[in-house]
Amino acid sequence: MSSLCYVALYVLIGIAFSARATVVAVVYTLLFEGVLSTIPATINKFTVCYTLRALLAEGVAIKTERHRSELPKYVAGKRQIATNRLRAQDTPS
Repeated sequence: MSSLCYVALYVLIGIAFSARATVVAVVYTLLFEGVLSTIPATINKFTVCYTLRALLAEGVAIKTERHRSELPKYVAGKRQIATNRLRAQDTPS
């Protein structure tokens, strides 16, 4: 996902600054993404790095919440399997 975001951004830079696109892209990457994304201020919300970190944190929270809701069903299922195996062992053949 980050690759697609950066490709789109660098294509935009290439279209806007066709004469010195590489220089502008390197300066943008070093200053804006490298320095400003680490500063804890409102300006870092405009960087691609910050947006991707926020999406990652949101995805992890959703996945963790989903697993928490499925945990009782998982444990109950495993308990049932173990109980069935124990009953099968106790039953004389």
